[in-house]
Amino acid sequence: MEDSRAEAAEAAEAGHGERIPSRTVTGLTLGVVSTPGSRISAGEARQEFPSTPASAGEARRFVESVMADADLDQLAYIATSLVSELVANAILHTGTPLTVVVVPDPGRVRIEVHDGSRQLPVRKHYSKMSGTGRGLMLVERLAARWGCERTASGKAVWFELEDQPAAVFDVRSVDAL
Repeated sequence: MEDSRAEAAEAAEAGHGERIPSRTVTGLTLGVVSTPGSRISAGEARQEFPSTPASAGEARRFVESVMADADLDQLAYIATSLVSELVANAILHTGTPLTVVVVPDPGRVRIEVHDGSRQLPVRKHYSKMSGTGRGLMLVERLAARWGCERTASGKAVWFELEDQPAAVFDVRSVDAL
């Protein structure tokens, strides 16, 4: 399996699409037809959502389902919280349809939120009394890694979680809370 992933990744980097075998888990098709710039994994799950407030809850349920099927329940709470923040940001700031991609691996997961805007997010510093502005701060504090990158159709904001103890920080030291 590892060899086929490496070959598929090389083919994608060379600009050649390759179909990865898919399997169905809880009604979701796992697998992907690779295109240049796409992430390749035999266990990748993706779901499209409209740019509506209800999509945040739908994305949480989608991620929770994939995490359960991948036996990553211990990461599901943080994963669903962070994907909710990124989906809400995409809806608020872009108004474009979005795609959530979940790439589970043993002991870790990568989650991406793709939207149709090429404008990269910027973490702003709001006052303690502000009712907004905490989403990227939460991602920054709770994810093992996170970032964003432009894609052919917009951008992807992503984070990775690992099966390790949650990040520890003193909530009282966070200005935005």
